[in-house]
Amino acid sequence: MKAKIRILVATLGLAALILMLVIAVLPSPAGSRPAFADPSPSATPGVVSPIVFCFRITDIRSDPLDADRFTFEFEVLNWTDMSADGMIIALAAPNVGNVRIAGAGIDANGRPLVVEDVNLDTNTTDPPDASDLEDIDGDGILDAVEDNGVVDSGFFDNANGRLDNDPIPGNINPANDWSVAGQTSVAAAWIGGTAVPSTDLIGAGSTAAANALIPGFPGTTAIDGSGNVTPSEAIDDGSNVLDGFTVTVDNLDAGDTFQLNWFLLSGGSEIGTTAGGNGFGFGVINIARVDGGPIPGPIYPGSGNTGFNQESRDFFDSVYIVPPSAQFALEFGAAFTAPFVPEDGVGGIAELPAVAGQPLEVSDSSGPGAGVMAGAIAGAVVVGSVTLGGAALYVRRRRYG
Repeated sequence: MKAKIRILVATLGLAALILMLVIAVLPSPAGSRPAFADPSPSATPGVVSPIVFCFRITDIRSDPLDADRFTFEFEVLNWTDMSADGMIIALAAPNVGNVRIAGAGIDANGRPLVVEDVNLDTNTTDPPDASDLEDIDGDGILDAVEDNGVVDSGFFDNANGRLDNDPIPGNINPANDWSVAGQTSVAAAWIGGTAVPSTDLIGAGSTAAANALIPGFPGTTAIDGSGNVTPSEAIDDGSNVLDGFTVTVDNLDAGDTFQLNWFLLSGGSEIGTTAGGNGFGFGVINIARVDGGPIPGPIYPGSGNTGFNQESRDFFDSVYIVPPSAQFALEFGAAFTAPFVPEDGVGGIAELPAVAGQPLEVSDSSGPGAGVMAGAIAGAVVVGSVTLGGAALYVRRRRYG
């Protein structure tokens, strides 16, 4: 069954239209299980797709007045078969620590969120001037000589363990002209702006064709038989990338983890859900605050997740370090979702912002594990954390009636 949700559209001057989809969050269907987080979706048996990322954290900043509040900046990569002009994120279970979304925004010129005065000359222009950059060789990797607290080759660094201001090497870095369409304590939505172009990784059809979609391959970029890309910095050097999305979370103490279901949209509709569409259009991000302690294992043991890490596919270089003492680790997965977290104080009803221009269309659930978001005007939604159980379900995006 299909449902088309038509909610009141409010127009504020020249601002983007905003839709608010009210949903009720129910437990995962009996018998469902989390999907594999780490393997890349693939539509063709035998095809080994390059291991890419759909989201990467490009900066993190702490709130000097609130020790458990942090702002994360991230870039989005669109590996689907449709351009992306909207995005939704929503808190998901288990959400250890009861983390809540405190804000959402746009940093138009991308990282850094805040320009650090690295050389202590009191000049903190944005974008930063050369004297506040630390990456001497421009490779996006903090080397020992770049973090020793002295001037090297004309570069000064503050020895804090991270590249504070340096740009991501190789990125086209277009201006982010999106805007926030809505935000609650459990969800946030953004609307374009200039759409993020698609690079159809699933539709490549062969390993060679999929590899050819990675910038620099063959040549400066190498891809091994398992799909590992070297250097991983090449993955986001194409046109299907947009940096500068920000989300602020609260109640994030050392040892806490939180999860975000994410959905890319095109024309107001999800590019993919567990019921169909493109597997690179949705998924889960798991973030843990570790502060130098042990890095957690997988959120869903035995399901295919390999656990949290601090790799360059998840963070730009060393931004997982947030002075003076916070550290983070991340686990990312495409093509599956986790149970949504309900909104505070409203009897299990969560407001999920949706992106407008046309009504947000969501697929209805017709059986156990059938869908990720099922809607009705009455407000009932079933959320399943189930896998697309094979390549045949990675169909071209379903056209809604």
